[in-house]
Amino acid sequence: MRVLPVLALILVSAFWGIHAVVGKTVEEQLGPFALTVLRFTFGALLYGSLLPRVWGLPRIMLRQLALTGLFWAVLFPFFFYQSLRFLTPVESVLLINTSPLIAALLGWLFLGERLRWTQGIGIAMAFIGVGWTVFGQWKTSTSGLGILFVLVAAVSFAAYTVWSRSLSRKLPLLDMVAATSICGAIELWIITLLNGRTREIGSP
Repeated sequence: MRVLPVLALILVSAFWGIHAVVGKTVEEQLGPFALTVLRFTFGALLYGSLLPRVWGLPRIMLRQLALTGLFWAVLFPFFFYQSLRFLTPVESVLLINTSPLIAALLGWLFLGERLRWTQGIGIAMAFIGVGWTVFGQWKTSTSGLGILFVLVAAVSFAAYTVWSRSLSRKLPLLDMVAATSICGAIELWIITLLNGRTREIGSP
């Protein structure tokens, strides 16, 4: 087993846990929509120097990136931040961890990927662990609407994982991440302008 990929995943998990706590704090000040737009706008600006390379990609790939950006920058963060209005960060993070199982199912359905039996057992054990922990955290005050929001976020994140894995075989990693973030930010601003929600972005 290679050590660096495992360490990278552990680091991602650490950032992910911090993200939920910080996200809940900031979301209470800005609201889910404004937080989503500002977060991905800032990310797109950081990747701005790679914009010419993004626009130079074939149209079919740009359409794939636009779909991936929709899952990653629009649907996933919006519904995840919405869930934080009704659930604690612990509850939201535990439920969002169902996304690997959903990603495995989407990979099988759309990409024809097959799981080895050891991978299947690992995913099943992780899913059971998440379910057991959620059950232990469950309270009568837990919001059903919050659970619905976080499950939509989990499906969106799983879809992003599957589509980005497909794109990563065609593009360098940095180009793929930059293109997805930029496409997502553009989509968010289109939604913002069409719905006349620009005031929400600048006012807490």
